[in-house]
Amino acid sequence: MQKRVSPDELLICHVVAGRYLHQAKLAEFVALPFSDIVTTAWLDRCELPAQLVTPRLTVGEIRKAATTTAAGWTRVLRVLEAARSAVSSAASATVRDFLQVLRSQIGPEALQTGRD
Repeated sequence: MQKRVSPDELLICHVVAGRYLHQAKLAEFVALPFSDIVTTAWLDRCELPAQLVTPRLTVGEIRKAATTTAAGWTRVLRVLEAARSAVSSAASATVRDFLQVLRSQIGPEALQTGRD
């Protein structure tokens, strides 16, 4: 947790963690704390935009997802999807299927804004 990871590694870690934390009986208890972790981490990355692949295009989208979506699983999904555009294409491709599964688990409100 103390090691500074690249945006690619951060996205992969958050997506994999989200995929496994969003399980029956567990998801409701971890939604808010995990949302806070994801939000804080990606807003911090926006403060150092040179780390991101396309900061001019992605910083605003990440901030918007983090600040205009209610805390919880929908925010986690929207922030991670916005962050997907801020990392390398290899990392983005790696998490695409995980995000699709998470999007389908979260429900219809997430499907309306999901992208691939």
